[in-house]
Amino acid sequence: MDLVNKPGRAATGTFAESEEAAWQSLLGHWWVILQGFAQAGGPQPAQYRLLQDTLGQLHQARLTGRLSSQELDGLRRSLGEAMGEHTLQGRAWLKPQGPGGDYRLMDDLYLQRISALPQLAAWDRFLLDQPCVRALQQRKAHFKQTVHELCVSGGHRPLKVLNVGCGPCREVFEYLEEQAGTPVQFVCVDQNPHALAHARQLCRPHAGRVQFMLANALRMRLHERFDLVWCAGLAETLDDRGLAALLARLVDLAEPRAGQVVLGNTASGHPSQAYLAFCDWSMQLRTPEQLRDLARVCGIPFHATAVETDPTGVHHWLRLAVGL
Repeated sequence: MDLVNKPGRAATGTFAESEEAAWQSLLGHWWVILQGFAQAGGPQPAQYRLLQDTLGQLHQARLTGRLSSQELDGLRRSLGEAMGEHTLQGRAWLKPQGPGGDYRLMDDLYLQRISALPQLAAWDRFLLDQPCVRALQQRKAHFKQTVHELCVSGGHRPLKVLNVGCGPCREVFEYLEEQAGTPVQFVCVDQNPHALAHARQLCRPHAGRVQFMLANALRMRLHERFDLVWCAGLAETLDDRGLAALLARLVDLAEPRAGQVVLGNTASGHPSQAYLAFCDWSMQLRTPEQLRDLARVCGIPFHATAVETDPTGVHHWLRLAVGL
């Protein structure tokens, strides 16, 4: 019996050892690639595909459980100061404002600010070239276009817009700068007092047209109703139950006869998913069908519901026509 079993045990052990050796070789390969980028001061445009492919491989290995959180953390740390407080991706990972979001980082992404340190600037240029950041610019443009179209369709009558989870309010500021003569009043809500202080300072030239409210989106109390209720950047932080509660609250704050609710949610399988995972930026991703189902839970009929996807494939926009 021993003579029969020994070869089997040896073969099994050899296979396991060979598999582990192959895994360690792959880890070493990834480490060498990342180290090469770190030592070179970041990727150049011709190298973006290599870095994106490497991040995609890391993401798949993490999803399957083959790459441990400790191993992934070690690969992040191998980049040194490129994952520190002086790069955009480092700030996304370190989260100095907490896990709920960073209004300063968001505003720097809107403004496409690049590190003043020459050895780190290439990392910021890489991030700013990613679909997730192009989608952020698209989000700002979508807000301004939505408000403008509502103003035009309403015959330029006075309108009220509620911006929930407003963050730095860059989109409101730019709209007011570009459309100074339109009769639109904004109420901007955020639970971060520092974000509101930043937004209030930014919008100071238009102080008469913007009000700010410190409140949690699920517990805010407003007595007025709004022509447009806009919410971008919050859905990803909530599970389905929490998002259904938020949607119900947003619908309740829209004008009951002809109000609109627009809610953004990052898309499942979006093209920047691997990179954001590397930065440990976790989100609740959803499909158009999931968003429609949540709208139905809130009592919005199918014919009053639409879901659009932005050109980058990163964001879905759930649009609800209240009163239809």
